[in-house]
Amino acid sequence: MFTVRLVGGQSPREGRVEVFYNKQWGTVCDDGFNQAAARVVCNSLGLTCVSLIMIVLRYISSQFRF
Repeated sequence: MFTVRLVGGQSPREGRVEVFYNKQWGTVCDDGFNQAAARVVCNSLGLTCVSLIMIVLRYISSQFRF
């Protein structure tokens, strides 16, 4: 099992997803990141999937101002 975390957000419940693997943290690429992967992240962080969706949307919108 991998350890996951959210980093770079304004609260502990938002940010980009990172995974601890091979003694270092790495950012998860969104290519191929699907609903099943999101559920795993949610469960690992103790969040509901609705919470994660809202967190991701809020984080993306805060990073990319049009």
